[in-house]
Amino acid sequence: MIYRDRAGALCRRWNWKEADRTKLTEETTRGFLVVEALPPVGKGDIKAVLGELASLLQAHCGGRTRTSILDRETREVVLTP
Repeated sequence: MIYRDRAGALCRRWNWKEADRTKLTEETTRGFLVVEALPPVGKGDIKAVLGELASLLQAHCGGRTRTSILDRETREVVLTP
């Protein structure tokens, strides 16, 4: 799993990286959050969590949200403005 942007890799292999360049702050206007799950957690559970997270983000941070699930059938998501 690799997350990258025009400036370089955000992370690879493990889905986290602590860096000043990629941290969320009060000035952040675009970002993404990763939710991971392994069996026995199913796709329905993941969809419910993503829906709740999107609702909380919209209520407390404003803006728009979009959710996507990566799996064997969907291996890539392109984030665009």
